[in-house]
Amino acid sequence: MALSPFLLVAVLVLGVAGEDENVVVLTDENSQAFLQSHPYVFVKFYATWCGHCKELAPDFSAAANLLKAKGSQAVFAKVDSPVEVATASTYGVKSYPTLVLFKDGDVYTDYKGNRATTDFVYFVLSVTGENIARDL
Repeated sequence: MALSPFLLVAVLVLGVAGEDENVVVLTDENSQAFLQSHPYVFVKFYATWCGHCKELAPDFSAAANLLKAKGSQAVFAKVDSPVEVATASTYGVKSYPTLVLFKDGDVYTDYKGNRATTDFVYFVLSVTGENIARDL
């Protein structure tokens, strides 16, 4: 899928401003309630020491920022899996990063696609059915 010039600029601008500003931190205490209270939650299970997780973080945050700015109903979140052991265990997380999309509080699908900002954006939009891609 070709990246429009406007989307490229939006990704660059929104990816820099407030890097984790629109990525909610989930814990063992708040994860269940949070997942149940949002129709779509794209979750990154990570470990702070994981090099692949560190590499993924800016693109994940940029996608969260872009979709939030466009009014998407999808929310992005992250779980520090070695710290929030109960949450990671509940969803069978065994490696990092693990990306999971939840729909109405249940696992909808594990994400196995490419790990660039635009890949995350188009994946989430394909699941939510939101027609905001033309505005990106």
